[in-house]
Amino acid sequence: MSVYLQAVPTPLRPGRIEKRADVPAHYGVEYRPGNWNCGHVSLESDVVLFVTLDGSYTQQGRDGEIYRWISQNKCQSSGKKGQEILSAGEPGAKAVHLWERSSKGPFRYLGTVSYIQHEGEQPMAVTFRLRLVY
Repeated sequence: MSVYLQAVPTPLRPGRIEKRADVPAHYGVEYRPGNWNCGHVSLESDVVLFVTLDGSYTQQGRDGEIYRWISQNKCQSSGKKGQEILSAGEPGAKAVHLWERSSKGPFRYLGTVSYIQHEGEQPMAVTFRLRLVY
């Protein structure tokens, strides 16, 4: 007889540092590399964005409460993932959680975001307002 135990979500506070494999526990799910080794993870009621800053993404990053993010090349506003991003912060929409790191290493949780505007398609350049600023 096997028993399946569902992970219990753990509280998140901006500034928390985690390895990618430890992040899913905060959302009550297990780490599965096929799902979590990407930049945009869609869950039942949350979206998790992993952002890696490096020299090629000088437009990404935090400027006070404003965060600029560049999607992956395949993301478009009319697609499922694009719609999740464009509805960030709206009532009834999935909460979009932002995790950031510089080059390699663990991610820092920045909080949830609200959509402000975007430009372009494939990739989209999106401007968010950080809702939980540390």
